[in-house]
Amino acid sequence: EARSTRTPGTPWMARAAGIVLLAGGGLAAALLPGSPLRSWISADAPSMPASAGPATTSADAPGIRSAVVSERAEVLLLAPPGVEVAVYRAGERAGVFGPVDARFRVEGGRLHAESSTGPLRVELPPSVRDAEVTVNGVLRVVLRDGELVTAPESLAREPDLLVRFRVQ
Repeated sequence: EARSTRTPGTPWMARAAGIVLLAGGGLAAALLPGSPLRSWISADAPSMPASAGPATTSADAPGIRSAVVSERAEVLLLAPPGVEVAVYRAGERAGVFGPVDARFRVEGGRLHAESSTGPLRVELPPSVRDAEVTVNGVLRVVLRDGELVTAPESLAREPDLLVRFRVQ
């Protein structure tokens, strides 16, 4: 008489383990800053209006950093009117930081950030001699030979701050 060597219930346990792994992986991916899953999950959630106060985004907020190539940095930002942007002379690598709903990427040596709520913080290390910060396709901040050449009028003054302005 032939007997089966399979343990009863094994297919059910394998399926359950697979579901747990998939759910856990999806949850982990949704928690990563800049994850598209995060925006899909919160797409129906009401967004909070941008704060009228100064930008509170710190370098500990979600964001990206990139090694500076040839002492040059280029930052491209997308944000609605009213979002505050602060550009600092700080850090060892160029970086962009923002709220948890922001999306970040590095493409072709350029730092990209998109936020619907703001604020956004740009960091340009002292090693950067030339930099451009473009907001919604408009060149707003230009740094040449380590000096600020073009920038909107700053809303505030503080250590390491080059300029702070609101998107128009």
